[in-house]
Order: sequence, then C-alpha cells, then structure tokens
Amino acid sequence: MLVHLTAETAEAYSTLQSFRACQFQWQPVGVSEARLIEQLLANAGASSERRASDDTIKAAEKALGVRLPEPYRQLLNLSDGLRFLDGHLRLLGTSDMRTWNDPETWKHAWPRPPLDFICFGGTSIGDQWAWRKAELEISQDAPVSQLDGFELSSTPLGASTTTFLDEVLSRLATTQIDDLVALARERLGPLSKGNLLMAAPPAQFGLQGLVDRMTVMMDKTVMTALGDVARQLGERPGLPVKRFDTVFDDRGRPRLRLIFE
Repeated sequence: MLVHLTAETAEAYSTLQSFRACQFQWQPVGVSEARLIEQLLANAGASSERRASDDTIKAAEKALGVRLPEPYRQLLNLSDGLRFLDGHLRLLGTSDMRTWNDPETWKHAWPRPPLDFICFGGTSIGDQWAWRKAELEISQDAPVSQLDGFELSSTPLGASTTTFLDEVLSRLATTQIDDLVALARERLGPLSKGNLLMAAPPAQFGLQGLVDRMTVMMDKTVMTALGDVARQLGERPGLPVKRFDTVFDDRGRPRLRLIFE
C-alpha cells in the first residue's frame, strides 16, 4: 500500500506542531530541585535513582565536553536521573546522558545530526529536551530547547535551566502534558527504562490513528528509525513510499529503509 504526504497531512502536521509548542507555555511555580523531586515522586508512575557523586558528575562532563548547568548538577546530586508519568517523561542521569549523546547511538542517522546539542531528557514519543553546547559554554543556567521527535526542529522551552525545572517540568509531570504523550500513556501503559514509542508507519505519513499505530521499542532504535525516515524523505521529496524494510548496517544496527514506488 502506498503512503505519502499530502498537502492536507502537511498542514495538519504543522498545526499540531504549533499546538504542541503552545502546550509548554506555563506560569511560574517556583520550586527548588529537592522540592521538585519530591513533587514529581508524589505522582503515580514516578521513580528516582541513587544520588550521583560530584566525581561521577565531573566524569560525565568530561565525556560530554561541557559543564552541566548548576541547577541540573544539583538535581543529579539528589537523583541520578528521573522517570515519571510511568516512564513517558524522563530526565537522564550521568551514564545515560553520556551514551545518549554519543553520535553513534542515534544522532548519526539524522540528515542534520544535532551535534551542537546535549540532550538530557524528553518524552516517550521522541521529543528531546536539550541545551546548546555554545550556551553551556557561557552560562551556568543555560536555556532549554525542545527538539521535536518527528523532525528535530528546535523550539525554546525554558529561558534557563532553572525556569525549565521550576516552571515547565513540574507542570509536564502532572496533568498539563502534550496530548500525544497523554494518549500514548493511556493506551500503552508504563514504559520500561530505555524504551520509547514508535508509530508504524511513522508520523510523517499521517496523523490519523497515530497513537493506535504506536508500539514500544528501544529508545535508540526509535530515534535511529525516525532519523532514517527524515533523511530518506528529504532525499526523495514527494515520491510515494511502497513499503518499509528493516535492514542492518555494517555495525549490526537495525535501520529503516524506505522502498519508493
């Protein structure tokens, strides 16, 4: 069966993206890192990790090539990563952040790899919360951006890390969350650590029934597949797709190949 982007689908997708961006414009709530964790863990489906030592944080910073914002360092001192909303939202700990930002984990698959960002968390549908490396170099409270999980377009999410933690994240972890994440959580239930959701066919081919098409997969497999789709559609714009094939690259990693008509 042929699948292709129509003008109506593109318009609907653009509308959805605009709507989702508006979802993150919250009013201040003002909580400290300790109070934030307490608030997050009070919600159903929340879990924390052991504290990260200063040496562990410094080792992660050395591997990443940047110093993390001070508010996030303080959070890691309290919990080396957080998962909430049954795993549909997450903040990465030191070890996971190192692996997740290795270009060979998933960024390599995208047509414009986000190598100028450090991703530190996100949603179950692939949205990434990230700092620009250049801003980390000049600020200990760097702004936070969201990289959309469907195309990695960047949208401001918090004017600082403090703003993100105090004014955005605490609301995301309650009831005022992205509608797709809420629907996915309702349909698919809790996610295990290291998993994300992937729609088949991917969202680029239409939004109707998107949540019903989602399945649980390893996070790096999901982000690699989304990058494969974005790259191949960009290389052959407007051509209908006949099918999707799973193949393996020379490093044994599963990849998604689009077979065009």
